Amino acid sequence: MSDSVAVPRSNASKADKAEATTRAAQQIMSAEVDAREAKTQKLREARMAKEAAEAKIAAADTKRKPKTRAKSAASASAAA
Repeated sequence: MSDSVAVPRSNASKADKAEATTRAAQQIMSAEVDAREAKTQKLREARMAKEAAEAKIAAADTKRKPKTRAKSAASASAAA
């Protein structure tokens, strides 16, 4: 008896093997595209939420700022 393991030979043609490889590669690339688009969408939503929060804070800050008083004529002429 021989200790070697018999490797089954495929009857698939080179074209069939190439097609299987192409299909596998396309599936991998498609999965990567889907993952990238999902990540992009998640980051876009996070950025938009951050910008909305910053805009809300900026709007609140403009309401809180005290009005500046107009300089009197005496202080304006003293500066000149």
